[in-house]
Amino acid sequence: MTQQDGSGPPRGCGECEGTLFWEALHEGPWERWLGICDECRRMVCFLPDQPGWEPDDPLQVFLLGPARRLPEEPPAWVRLFRMTQGPPWGVEWLHAPVACERCDLHTCFHTRVFPRHGVLAACLLCLACGRVVVEQARAGINLREAPVAGEEWTPPDIGVARLRAALLRPYSIQQPGEDES
Repeated sequence: MTQQDGSGPPRGCGECEGTLFWEALHEGPWERWLGICDECRRMVCFLPDQPGWEPDDPLQVFLLGPARRLPEEPPAWVRLFRMTQGPPWGVEWLHAPVACERCDLHTCFHTRVFPRHGVLAACLLCLACGRVVVEQARAGINLREAPVAGEEWTPPDIGVARLRAALLRPYSIQQPGEDES
């Protein structure tokens, strides 16, 4: 239910017919309104210069304006890739000259880390789709586990969990005389 002359924001919620309480924001010549329903807590954004538009994210449009968006957060696998390159992990990722088996793009990187004493993990990560393959082997002997693949990051499947464990909890060899604290 909108105002009779159609010049202002609606008075009632379009979902439950509760009353909308409004806040206005003035930014130069631009004006934005955010309404919150007192019954169902639904948010509505009203722009006087675009009165018929109902944005998908009314709070974001109210706070930033209709032309600006929050930056997209990179996927979890890209954040893991970037994070592990620096201290304290210092993982050396190298481009793998293979196409990803899931997305068929040449965006795979590989590394080798020691997740446990005497165990070497060969890790492959596709930066385009997040598919991982982790193969663990005993260092110094020809004994390998079957490779474990994964692509579900939330919640993590076994392949992703194994990659995270190998990268984020690496085995470190303590030198004689070093403090254990």
